[in-house]
Amino acid sequence: MTDAALDLDGPERTSAERERLAGRWLELTRTVLPGMAAAQGWPIRFDHCFMRVCLDAAIGRPWHEAVRRPAVRNLELHQLRAAVAVAEGIAADPGTLPPLNEASLAWRRAARQSQRPPGAERGAKHGAKPAPAGTRPARSKPPGPGMS
Repeated sequence: MTDAALDLDGPERTSAERERLAGRWLELTRTVLPGMAAAQGWPIRFDHCFMRVCLDAAIGRPWHEAVRRPAVRNLELHQLRAAVAVAEGIAADPGTLPPLNEASLAWRRAARQSQRPPGAERGAKHGAKPAPAGTRPARSKPPGPGMS
């Protein structure tokens, strides 16, 4: 027997495993989990939402911070294994989805907060300062005819 025949992590095995895992990933996130959503009363139902939750849980932060798009093609093998395991876990124990979804959303809120410039408020224009309490914001255009 040659050394190559003993190489259980060789490129052929890795490629076959990746293909198998990618197929299972798409089956779980496009069909299995969305098919369970209504019966489980989950707050999400679309395939991309399930992908977000599973990938974020597998990576431990918003997945797009660590992996180029499209994820299924760019995940490292260990990340793909972890993502499939998370999706399988949700399918086996549907009660795990809501807390995983909340964790994913919290990571994303935190990431957005850290990207805001200091003092920026939600919905405020860049560089605009909030109006003092009890005042009306200045109008950007003069009132039209008949308006005061």
